Amino acid sequence: MAGLIVLGIATVWLLIAAKASHLVASWFPRPISGVASVITFVIAASVPFADEIIGRWQFQRLCSSEAVVWVHPNAANVIAARDTSTLKDLTGFAFPVREQISEYVDSVTGEPFLRVKAFHTPGGFIMRAGLNMGGSTSCWPEHWTEPYKTLKLDELLQRGKR
Repeated sequence: MAGLIVLGIATVWLLIAAKASHLVASWFPRPISGVASVITFVIAASVPFADEIIGRWQFQRLCSSEAVVWVHPNAANVIAARDTSTLKDLTGFAFPVREQISEYVDSVTGEPFLRVKAFHTPGGFIMRAGLNMGGSTSCWPEHWTEPYKTLKLDELLQRGKR
């Protein structure tokens, strides 16, 4: 149902963009009016997606540079661990972005030995309005699961609870 509502709104928006492009075309002489009409229509039709276009570009850059795995050189010596993971909303982006830091610390020393940074977003205004049906986009670093297996993190966390 939400998808149909979004499609209805998109149709109305495209009609408004077409009307605006016709109005702008009327301001110019005949040879230029066609070009002005097309340019106006393209700009007006893409305005609702501006945050999505800019936001996806920002999100991709963030993922490429910040989604990383960090493993302490002495991580193999950890006997017991605690999970100190956090979620934080980031600012300065065209759409909402949430940073997830999965961090594990040595129960004995309190020092972190494994940190995995990932990012999540529900997308821009149109996507959040129902076009993505409540889904989200996430980015994780490559091979992020390998340290979990290599260090036997589940066992370390079980020992950390004792």
